Amino acid sequence: MKKFLALVYLCLITVSIFAVNFDVNQYNESELVEIRDMIDLKLVDSKKGDLLYEDENISINYIGWKKEYSESTLWVSIVNKSNKNLIVSSRDTSVNECSIDCSFPVSILAGKRTNGYIISIYDSTLKEQWIDDIEYVEFKINYYDNDDWFGLNVDVPDKYIIKYVMD
Repeated sequence: MKKFLALVYLCLITVSIFAVNFDVNQYNESELVEIRDMIDLKLVDSKKGDLLYEDENISINYIGWKKEYSESTLWVSIVNKSNKNLIVSSRDTSVNECSIDCSFPVSILAGKRTNGYIISIYDSTLKEQWIDDIEYVEFKINYYDNDDWFGLNVDVPDKYIIKYVMD
């Protein structure tokens, strides 16, 4: 019953958001098909090794989801290409459109690589938010110099949407 009510609520929210911000009449049929395809592309299953972000300082690749006991974690591979010790984390995270603070920082020494999880979601947190199953997670990426608080600090403007798919 909770799933059904949550689905109805999500549908109502989605419809009201589109009703307020989306005027179907301003688009022709082929443009609407293109918009639908763009939305579908954003929710494509990520594959192990897919590049999420790269710049002159770091490279971040998707590894996958891991479920252990009552915790789901999103794992990435990070290469630190800089000469600074970095902290990488997710921010502005949400699960199924519900804002949840589930960021987990990963520390990487200068010039090294590591695998780690940048999102950690506990089942108890999902229950608090009335979420039965994770469908997808939305987040942004931030990294900064671990040794100099006033130094390098990068907020990646892109928003990432990752489907929850267990390998």
